[in-house]
Amino acid sequence: MTCEIIDGFLEPNELFTLNTTLILSSETPLFLQRGVSYTDKSDGIYFTHTFFNEIPKSHLCFLFDNILEKLEVKKLYRIKLNVYPQNLLRKKHGWHVDSDFSHKGCLISLNSNNGGTIVKNKPFNTFVKSKAGRAVIFDAGKEHRSQCCSDKHYRANIIINYE
Repeated sequence: MTCEIIDGFLEPNELFTLNTTLILSSETPLFLQRGVSYTDKSDGIYFTHTFFNEIPKSHLCFLFDNILEKLEVKKLYRIKLNVYPQNLLRKKHGWHVDSDFSHKGCLISLNSNNGGTIVKNKPFNTFVKSKAGRAVIFDAGKEHRSQCCSDKHYRANIIINYE
């Protein structure tokens, strides 16, 4: 599976609802994580909220019903919000996999910025810039990494792991 980039994956009203509920309100608690990749605990910090991890973990899971339907999810593993603080050096985090088996990952950008996701491909890696409403679908069992932004206060995205 190669990367599939879908601009406008979220309708404007979906993007507005997710940003308003998840980022611009105090309804969604964010938890500080040390180490962005699972392989290197010193590669930065970020904030997360896990909505689903094999079972529902949040009262806000319903926000993703339409997205899961669009993706035609047969088996859901995880839904998580990631918020990376601004970094003037546009730090790249360590390579990692979301799980050690092949499965789909749909990463949805909640805001536009100069950060992004890098998916390891041969012969060249694929950099997908964060653009509000854009989704990138890739094999999350293969190595990828995130990159902070320097032009906004934060970079926010949703990752959905599924089959």
